[in-house]
Amino acid sequence: MKYLVMTEGTCEKALIDVLIKKGIFSLPIESLLYEQVFHARQIKNSIIERINQLPVSEKICIIRIGDTLTDELDIPNDIRDRVESCRKICIKPEFEILHLIYKKEDSNYIKKYKSKLKASEYLYQIDCNYEKSYDHNYDFFDSLSEEEIKNIIKLYTSKRSKVHNKDEGILESLIK
Repeated sequence: MKYLVMTEGTCEKALIDVLIKKGIFSLPIESLLYEQVFHARQIKNSIIERINQLPVSEKICIIRIGDTLTDELDIPNDIRDRVESCRKICIKPEFEILHLIYKKEDSNYIKKYKSKLKASEYLYQIDCNYEKSYDHNYDFFDSLSEEEIKNIIKLYTSKRSKVHNKDEGILESLIK
């Protein structure tokens, strides 16, 4: 079994890459399709090619990570029989909530600003250095200890798990 890990954005990819680097990602890197995480919303050409390069009997489990993931995943017919399962891991209201939790600003955001501003807009107001980019988020999470990252994710779960739909997994399921 190989896992196709797909992220909606580059920020999510940065976080998962850091979890892998620090050894706290729940899956061994050898079990990932070509030992990497893909920034992709849909299964397209290069990913299809990589799946087709696997042994014919190899099954795939798809893990999609993103803010909302409201779009339906289109699984191409030529690989459909190889897909054993598909899981969605959502970070609501959006990825920047993890930064707000770290800065202890998430409660303030939820209580006072959620109806007026996106989490990213609020984060920009309180941290003018924040960039919605792979490099910025990779550097930020990489600068934290394993315990700090785990604590952010566990706090997210304790505070935000009730906002998830039944078919959505939680970020905490991706850490050891």
